Amino acid sequence: MTALACAVCYAAKDDASQLAFLIMTGFMTGLPLLLLGAGIYWVVRRMRRLEEQERVAEAPAPTAD
Repeated sequence: MTALACAVCYAAKDDASQLAFLIMTGFMTGLPLLLLGAGIYWVVRRMRRLEEQERVAEAPAPTAD
């Protein structure tokens, strides 16, 4: 007696359905990683931009001699 992990997975007997399952598995695996990476990239970029603005604001104004 065998136990199937997913009743739906074995319903896909043709190549098109198996390819669709494979593509969606890759998509659902990669999407969270992509979103996490994009979030980290945005935070780092935002921090650098704020630090640059802070440096410009703290820089002494040039004086006319």
